[in-house]
Amino acid sequence: MRFALSRMPPVVPSSRVVDGKDEPVTVQTRTSRAEFRRAGALESQMRRNGLKAQKVRESATVVEVVIVRPDTDWQVSYSFGLKARCWYLRRIDDPSL
Repeated sequence: MRFALSRMPPVVPSSRVVDGKDEPVTVQTRTSRAEFRRAGALESQMRRNGLKAQKVRESATVVEVVIVRPDTDWQVSYSFGLKARCWYLRRIDDPSL
């Protein structure tokens, strides 16, 4: 995990949906390396919670992956970019309530 965190910027732009007064609202946030470190390895979280990964976009320089919980509307998308022959996490979006 240390290697993966070294390939991550200190802070990653993120968004999540929260309950607003009348309707859900998307809030722009930032996720730090420390938050990822506390969360642990994604693979073990996926196994523990029955999550599945789906690649939704792939080009020579961009890959987007959505992590979903089957039979629910829960999902989180991760966008990775290729820079100097290494993949870096660029953005996280959580549209789930």
